[in-house]
Amino acid sequence: MILYEKLYSLLPKFYRRRVRELIRLLEYKVDEVNFIGFITFVAICLSLISFFLTFKISLSLSLSLLLLTFLTTHIAFYSFLNLQLSSRASFVEKVLPDALLLIASNIRAGLTPDEAIIYSCREEFGPLARGLRKAAEKLLTGESTEKALREIPKVVKSRVLEEAVDLLIDGIRGGGEMATLLESIADDLRNTQTLKSEMRAIVRMYVIFTFLAATIISPLIYSLVSYLLSTLASRWQTIQTPEIYKVPSLLGAGGGGVRLGFRMDLNTINFFFLLHLITMNFFAALVIGLIERGSEREGIRYVPITIGLSLLLFFSFKYILQVFLSSILT
Repeated sequence: MILYEKLYSLLPKFYRRRVRELIRLLEYKVDEVNFIGFITFVAICLSLISFFLTFKISLSLSLSLLLLTFLTTHIAFYSFLNLQLSSRASFVEKVLPDALLLIASNIRAGLTPDEAIIYSCREEFGPLARGLRKAAEKLLTGESTEKALREIPKVVKSRVLEEAVDLLIDGIRGGGEMATLLESIADDLRNTQTLKSEMRAIVRMYVIFTFLAATIISPLIYSLVSYLLSTLASRWQTIQTPEIYKVPSLLGAGGGGVRLGFRMDLNTINFFFLLHLITMNFFAALVIGLIERGSEREGIRYVPITIGLSLLLFFSFKYILQVFLSSILT
């Protein structure tokens, strides 16, 4: 559509280039320009809805939400594509040792490298099978083994896959037997996967501690402080201040005085608590992803869980405190 193309052209070039690359790697059967333009159209619609819903409350708030909603929609879309790409890479890295051993066994059975790769292109290998098929096609057309193997990592972005292909190419250059090299690389990959599993088991306590501190303990503390401040503010309003504590210089035009004492805006305090919970749980999710899977990007999938659960517990704890402690304090 022309509308989607116009919206697509308004986006920054670096963002368009990066999203197109992600869509290509994910092998989405869609028109990249129209797809990105459609996401931009959805972001604009959501931004306008948030603007009109808050327009009567505050113009500055509505404008802030307008921009925030637009950016958040694109960030969520970009994060979703990255998570999909990361999931594909994790799957490929998991099945890569089996694929290499299968190719090695086919070569030892007497097949040529191109035939061994073709017979190893099983559907259960997913994206890796398509990469192997492309490499086999290059070998059949007369390309060198090195150029053909370079086609495999182009299907999915995986550092482990790229390093495995580089090791295989270096071994072939050094005169090594291909089947032996494949078996050696597969064994190394399996040992690495086993080591990663053991490391995850060791650091799991840190993950649990981070999750408990950010998602459960913090909402409990903030809800308790919020309830105590609201109770203190309501009690303060009932205190009768003698005339001697009234400030003459702050007398209004209609008479009366301003009472000495602290002033609290409970809405501002609660907003600060909520903002701090959202920020803290966002970074807690990234830390969990870094500890659990070795990459901050892997923690994006935990962001909705940590933020949603912390906000739910905050309001739940606050309600429970109001129900059970209000009768005691009164």
